[in-house]
Amino acid sequence: MQIQLAEYQALTTRITYWITLQFSVIPITGGALLLLAGVGKLFPPTFAIWSAAAVLEIGIGAYFYTIYEMMSNAEYIECELARRIRTALPGAPVWQYELFKKGSHVYSPVGIYLMMAPSISIPFVALWLHKQYWPPLYGVGDTLGSVICVGLSVVAFIIARKGSLAQKRLWECAGSAGELLAQEAHRK
Repeated sequence: MQIQLAEYQALTTRITYWITLQFSVIPITGGALLLLAGVGKLFPPTFAIWSAAAVLEIGIGAYFYTIYEMMSNAEYIECELARRIRTALPGAPVWQYELFKKGSHVYSPVGIYLMMAPSISIPFVALWLHKQYWPPLYGVGDTLGSVICVGLSVVAFIIARKGSLAQKRLWECAGSAGELLAQEAHRK
């Protein structure tokens, strides 16, 4: 039992670190954009626009990666570790928080996908800005920038999907644990 509790503490500490990193992604992305704005005048507008779009896509991807790590760690806690503890202590109501929060969390699978909207729109906004303020659109630079940004958006989507699936499995485990506890309570 002590080993499971030590593992639980290590994993929750890891989740806390990922939360801290998650909140640092936005200022780091903003700082990179400010740095790019300072040196962007040294390069053609196409390079500056697509570099800014790529920095935003990387920031969004990093944000989703922190969500993925938090959800996969929580999934392991709820689906593996909690199952072992519930087996060792039948009928004990352990780790009910995820069951309590099920379906009402900002990181719900739908919420994670809604956060993809900025990632998907960045290449289009970059093309619009370039056309609006620095016409004409250049073939190779804009094509390459679009391909890179769409590729980064796809990677961010894949990471977000993995995080969303980990959370769905987490909630399924929490739900099945809640059903088992309800059945045991009913038998008593």
